[in-house]
Amino acid sequence: GPNCISVEWGEDGTACGCRVAQCGAGDLTADAIAWYTKADIGVSNAGGIRSDLSSGAVTRGDLLAVLPFLNQVLRARYPADTHPETLAGQPVTLNTTELLQVTLFEAIPGSVVREMLVHSVSQVHFRHSGRFLQVSQSVKFEWFLSFEGTATVGAIYVHGELLDEEATYSLAAPNYI
Repeated sequence: GPNCISVEWGEDGTACGCRVAQCGAGDLTADAIAWYTKADIGVSNAGGIRSDLSSGAVTRGDLLAVLPFLNQVLRARYPADTHPETLAGQPVTLNTTELLQVTLFEAIPGSVVREMLVHSVSQVHFRHSGRFLQVSQSVKFEWFLSFEGTATVGAIYVHGELLDEEATYSLAAPNYI
């Protein structure tokens, strides 16, 4: 299928869905996050997406089934001397809604964007780790899973341009990622 990868542990040698590949609910969520915050990059962790949307009218209950955790909306500036594993920095409340609550990081170095995507796919060969990042349509990236289970990220594009690891980007994400 379109959202499947080959693995050793799947019933038929494949694993499908938001936890291993870009999916419809992930597209919608990451795009909404980027749109709402006007960020260069919107991401949503696959582990926070608990359902998909059916075609037709969408209700509040449908949205709560997709995103049941109600995270907070925060705004933070990424300090250049902070290690990527401590992205939270010192967030300040930006705005809150009941359904879409996110964190906006300003001035994220391109090298950190790459590290985040590498981390995102690093455990995809394990049973649905939930670590796979769903990204907004502004981001395209390729990744490969070796026979040994090692994930590698290839080219990354932001707004159609190759990622500049020296440049900075704004990035929005749920505050629990």
